[in-house]
Amino acid sequence: MTGFSAGPTDPQSRRVALVLSGGVALGAYQAGAYEHLHEEGPEPTWIVGTSTGALNGAIIAGNPPERRLQRLREFWSVAAWPNMTIPYHRPAPLFWQGADSAASAAWTRLFGCPAFFMPSPAAFWPGQKNRPGLYDLAPLEATLKRYVDFELLNDGPLRMTVTAVDVESGETVLFDTLRQRIGPEHLIASSAFLPDFRPVQIDGRLFGDGGLRANLPIGPVLEDTDSADMMCIAVDLFGIRGTLPGSITAAADRREELLLATQSHDALAAYRRMHELRCKLARLAASIPGDVRGDPAVADALADCTASAVTILHLVHRGDRGGGVLGLYDFSTAALQERWAAGFRDMREGLALLGGSEAQHRTPGFKIIAAGGSR
Repeated sequence: MTGFSAGPTDPQSRRVALVLSGGVALGAYQAGAYEHLHEEGPEPTWIVGTSTGALNGAIIAGNPPERRLQRLREFWSVAAWPNMTIPYHRPAPLFWQGADSAASAAWTRLFGCPAFFMPSPAAFWPGQKNRPGLYDLAPLEATLKRYVDFELLNDGPLRMTVTAVDVESGETVLFDTLRQRIGPEHLIASSAFLPDFRPVQIDGRLFGDGGLRANLPIGPVLEDTDSADMMCIAVDLFGIRGTLPGSITAAADRREELLLATQSHDALAAYRRMHELRCKLARLAASIPGDVRGDPAVADALADCTASAVTILHLVHRGDRGGGVLGLYDFSTAALQERWAAGFRDMREGLALLGGSEAQHRTPGFKIIAAGGSR
C-alpha cells in the first residue's frame, strides 16, 4: 500500500480529476499509470484528455471499473507491432526484441499503424487542399467502437472532457459529457496533430489535436469556478527536463519535448500564481468591514477569492527508450511494455509522495507534487 488516504470521493467534498496529455505511442505510459491508480489511488470523478490521452480516458470512462484495465491492455495490444495481439504479461517476440526506436518509428512512418491510422497520399491531391495530412485516422473509429462503450461514456458516473482546436480560428474547444454527447469523431478530432494527421470535420468546422494549444489540458480543471477542493492527477508524456542532444535526431526529439512541455510548465506556474492570489484575497476579505464588502466594486473583486485547496500530482514520462520524434511512432511491443511498466512505477512513486492524510490536502493553497521525469 502507498499510505495514501483517499478520503471521501463525493464531488461536493473534494473532486478528483485525471488529466491525460497527448503523445501518440507514448500513451502506453498513461495506461500503466492508471493501472496502479486503479489499484491503490483515489477514484477519479472527472477525466480530461487530449489526443492519445483522450483515447485512454475514453476507454476508462467508457467501461465499468472491472473491465477498464482489460480494455486498456487490449487497446494497446492491437497497436503493438509486429504481434498485434500480444498481452502485456508476455515477452516480445525474439526477432523484434533487438529492434530500436528508429527502426520501429520508420516502419510506422512508412506503413502507419493499422488499428489507428494509415498513410494518406490523397492529401496531396488538389481536391484535398483544405484537409492536408500525412496520415488518415479513419481506422481509429472502428478500434474505438471495439473498446469504448459510448453509451456508458456519455451516461456513466465519470465526467469526460475532450479538448480539440479549431484549425481556422485557433480556438480551443471542449467536448464535455456534461453538455453534449461525445462520439468517436470527437476523440479522433482531438488526435489530429497537424500536419501528421488530417483535421477532422465536425458540424462544418475543422478540428485538430488539442495539444496544438495545450498538450496537458489542465485548464478545464483549474478554471472550474466551483469552490470545492480539488486533487488533480496529471499524467504528462513530455518533460521539460532533458539532456544535451548529441545528434540531429536527438536534437529533433528535444525540440519536440520543449515545444510541448513548456506549455504544461508555464500553465502550471500561471495557475499556481492565480490560485495563490485568490487565496490571499480570501484572507484579506476576512478583515474587510461588512459595509465595505457590500460595495458593488468590492463585492465584484471578492467574488474571485477562494479558500479551496488544489493538489496536483504531476507525473512525467522520462522517455528512457526515446520520446520526441522517434518515441511518438515507436509502436514496438518492447517499447509499449516498457512505457506501461514505467507508468505503473511512476504512479506508485507519485502516490507514495502524495501520501499523508486527508487533512493535509485540505489546507487552502496550490501544491504541486512531481514524480517520474518531472522530478
